[in-house]
Amino acid sequence: MEVWFYPLWEAISRTPLEPLREPLTSPLSENAPAEAIIEEYNWAAAAEYADSAGADIINSSLGYTRFDDPSQDHSYADMDGNTTPISRAADIAATKGIVVCNSAGNEGNGSWFRISAPSDADSILCVGAVDATSLYASFSGKGRLLMVI
Repeated sequence: MEVWFYPLWEAISRTPLEPLREPLTSPLSENAPAEAIIEEYNWAAAAEYADSAGADIINSSLGYTRFDDPSQDHSYADMDGNTTPISRAADIAATKGIVVCNSAGNEGNGSWFRISAPSDADSILCVGAVDATSLYASFSGKGRLLMVI
């Protein structure tokens, strides 16, 4: 997992052609050999690190629904923004004033066609995809609250 953090003053105080400095990245990484719920807790720890480092924005492109151990899987009922560890952590980060942005995922055409955790959290910005004609991209995860294209 690579989660990028940007101090807000840096994002808004630069000229349009001036690049941001190297983003602050999480010292934690995902467990590449396996998909396990511990990764949600790793993200939460990275968010705490971001808060302690003064980050104003967390940008991540990940989502959790199913794991190698089926007993850890989330159901669609769990996608209520208050159940999964990562969604709860994302909401906590938002209460600390951090803007949390996460992808809607790429499961729009798959069996799990919805957004995944933490994009279900009610205090974060979930970003989906559009195609070359600015129409909703079918592969993008679908949410149940608001879609703005």
